[in-house]
Amino acid sequence: MTFAQWTEAVQLVSNLSVASPWWTGDVLLYGSLQYGEKYAQGIPEGLSPTTLRGYQWVCERVPPANRHPNLSWSHHRAVAALDASEQARLLEQAEDEGLSVTELRRLVKGSEAPSKREKVVGVAIDRMQAEDGSEMVWIKLECEWPEWMAADSKVALSKP
Repeated sequence: MTFAQWTEAVQLVSNLSVASPWWTGDVLLYGSLQYGEKYAQGIPEGLSPTTLRGYQWVCERVPPANRHPNLSWSHHRAVAALDASEQARLLEQAEDEGLSVTELRRLVKGSEAPSKREKVVGVAIDRMQAEDGSEMVWIKLECEWPEWMAADSKVALSKP
């Protein structure tokens, strides 16, 4: 293989890698719509269910017309919770202005309706003494999340 052929192969593999979340998500979305709960039986073992759900969710939420090939998958994931017209506006802005994913996420936070965000509805705190004498504090937040997210989150904080 010549160097030119090798660089062409690297480019091809890179392009396939970038397209993979879209292909995977769209195929999973089709399977869920076509086969209902049975589609889960067709998913090979060893693939991360969380990653696959994320791919499918973004593909379900971001219509093909809003997908920008010059933006990363993460750009699209950042706007997926928004309605299609707001996605289109923000993705266009991100492409025009060369926004990073972090910059786009800041814009998304400013444009989200409060009902799209998580809301803390309860807090529980547990304390535990570690063997080295430090105190571990566990905070459990019970939240109302958008339907695609988990119902609660745990964060461990260590205090020496």
